[in-house]
Amino acid sequence: VEEVASQIIIDTPLPKLVGAKMRPSRTLRAWEIALLIIGFPLWGSLLLAAVMLILSAYIVLWSAVVVVYSVTVSFAAGAVEGFAGGAALLFDGGGIPALAYAGIGFICVGAAILSFFLSGAVGKIMIKLSRMIITEIKSVFIGKNKEA
Repeated sequence: VEEVASQIIIDTPLPKLVGAKMRPSRTLRAWEIALLIIGFPLWGSLLLAAVMLILSAYIVLWSAVVVVYSVTVSFAAGAVEGFAGGAALLFDGGGIPALAYAGIGFICVGAAILSFFLSGAVGKIMIKLSRMIITEIKSVFIGKNKEA
């Protein structure tokens, strides 16, 4: 039963969880509101810095996926250029350079195929990691008071 309940909570959208968790249990007193307003330059900037740090780490992780896909596209473009350059040199009368260009094209085709599968695996890993990060963020808002 606890696993089903926790799965339902995990599937709940984050804005709905934040709204439910952030409802105050009592009204704030005037001095508490004043302290919140006076302390905002300190705690607001620290909160913003923490959010930006987490966001930048997340962006860096996804940039690795973009780099792997870019390398795959580069290898595919190298294969096209190798075969096209080899064909152009062959018709121009250069046999050995044409063979070298064709060989580079074949090497790039092989590297593109390998990096295609690598980029797919890296993408799947990043999607799983993203789900795990979102689940952990949700668990912060849900709270760890399930011991009772």
